[in-house]
Amino acid sequence: MSPVSIGISDRAHDAFDNLAKQECRERNLLAVVQQAHSLWDEDGRLRCGWAELMGETGVKTLELLEREGVLSTGGFVGIDRDAARVERLRVEHPLRSWIAGDLLDSLRSPELENVGVINFDAYDMVGTASLMMTVRLLKTITRRSVERFGAAVIFVNADLDAVRRRGLACSHALRTHAEQLARTLVDDGDRRRRLAATDLLPEGAEASVDDPAFLGQVGGVEIYRGKPGGHRMANLRVILR
Repeated sequence: MSPVSIGISDRAHDAFDNLAKQECRERNLLAVVQQAHSLWDEDGRLRCGWAELMGETGVKTLELLEREGVLSTGGFVGIDRDAARVERLRVEHPLRSWIAGDLLDSLRSPELENVGVINFDAYDMVGTASLMMTVRLLKTITRRSVERFGAAVIFVNADLDAVRRRGLACSHALRTHAEQLARTLVDDGDRRRRLAATDLLPEGAEASVDDPAFLGQVGGVEIYRGKPGGHRMANLRVILR
């Protein structure tokens, strides 16, 4: 599989306000457009809300969604632990919903009742137990969206190259990551829904990532580099129905 052309981000200097991250945001939206048809109304707007961990540059996602005209009023929920940042964003974007606090502490917040797309952009290492625990808790949102809208989307962004510190091959770690996410996101005994690891990462596709220069798409995973010479990130896009 040949790598696609993709930009290089520099986390040390631009806090993800860069070409690589912007391309990733755009492809996230494209995945929702192309693969989650039931989340859209006949006017080309999302029927559900989009939840985003904000940080310094999460507003770039909001700007993209507004520029494309896909949000209904209140259709974006920004979450940040920095109360001052949230208050500033609330003033700048009064038509959107805002939560000052931790996402996992806010799962029962009314602002999240209508969410069907979650961009979980927290940069844990791929396949960690803490990441899977977080994803398991986020099923409160994804399960509700599938029942209400017929689909849910979650983007899980994680550090791929960090596994080398533990002496693991990136390909093995990414395969394990996909297998764990597939098991975590579907309830045991749910006969209506199935999610196989190969739906997220086709068998053998992970071999590409052992080349430290590889950047591009492998199955449902986009690989991009955090900064020149730094770690590559793995953004896994999951569509649930």
